[in-house]
Amino acid sequence: MLAHLEQAFAQSRRFAADAAHELRTPLAALRGSIEVALRGERSPEEYRRVLASGLEEVERLIRLSEDLLLLSRSMAGPEPTRAVVDLEALLLEVFDVGARLGQTAGVTVRIEGATSATARGDVTALRRALVNLVENAVKYTPRGGKVELSLTAAGGSAEVTVADTGIGVEPADAERIFEPFVRLDAARSRDTGGAGLGLAIARSIVVAHRGTLSVEGRPGSGSRFTIRLPLVPA
Repeated sequence: MLAHLEQAFAQSRRFAADAAHELRTPLAALRGSIEVALRGERSPEEYRRVLASGLEEVERLIRLSEDLLLLSRSMAGPEPTRAVVDLEALLLEVFDVGARLGQTAGVTVRIEGATSATARGDVTALRRALVNLVENAVKYTPRGGKVELSLTAAGGSAEVTVADTGIGVEPADAERIFEPFVRLDAARSRDTGGAGLGLAIARSIVVAHRGTLSVEGRPGSGSRFTIRLPLVPA
């Protein structure tokens, strides 16, 4: 028990330090641009550029704070009231989002197969988890690649998979990839636009629904993310 508590405190301290670092970067950029603008008289065009740059950093801070709030809520556990969620309808809805993302990125997004299945939970949260997985798959799949979604039901569980032909993941990093703020290599950098919270949020949501989220893959051979949720008896 003491070892478990020590590990929990260590994770909490690391999370706080990582969150502070992520918040500090856009704040430092915002402060720097304002300080430079105040050192002398500027033209209206220059002031507009400073304001536009500052607005980008503010929007990034808003997205980050919203992700941190969602992560903390999902880690707190399941909500007391849950509704029956039609997973097939949810998959089709997320597919529409993924298809639009894929069209912009030059990646084919399709449904490999789907069966009728229902689970109990928060449809908005489950949608966010699935969208995060699809966004992640499209983001790290080169142009001309593909992302496939599927839904099956067996043994009292529903399985939703998001498979891609992207950069893949080292088997040794299959758990680390779900830790907050983890970027495994140069391909998963801040330049891609994320803070490294998408997969952590997805897993926290799934766990709050008494499910599991795992990944299989190898570098250069793509990845397959699998969500398993308890089925609602027919």
